[in-house]
Amino acid sequence: MNTDNISAGHIAGKHMRQKDLKQEQAKLRKACADFEAVLLNQMFESMRKSLSGNDIFGGSLARDIYDSMYYQQLSTDMAHSRNHAGLGAAMYAQMKDKL
Repeated sequence: MNTDNISAGHIAGKHMRQKDLKQEQAKLRKACADFEAVLLNQMFESMRKSLSGNDIFGGSLARDIYDSMYYQQLSTDMAHSRNHAGLGAAMYAQMKDKL
């Protein structure tokens, strides 16, 4: 029996599992950040709806579309930055051991 082939196969299998684990962790981290972005966007939309709408630009469909796109991007940027609200990081920390 050739133990070199078994050891090499075992090491290669272990390396593949570690590589797969890192890929799954990266996917989980992105999913948690994306979920945080959705929640932040919902919060911004609720805040925006509470405003009177009587600003210097007036209320229009174009302004509503612009605001919606702005807050969506702001939410995504905040969730994927290092200075985020922390919900995504907390979710990742709780779920990473389940992989």
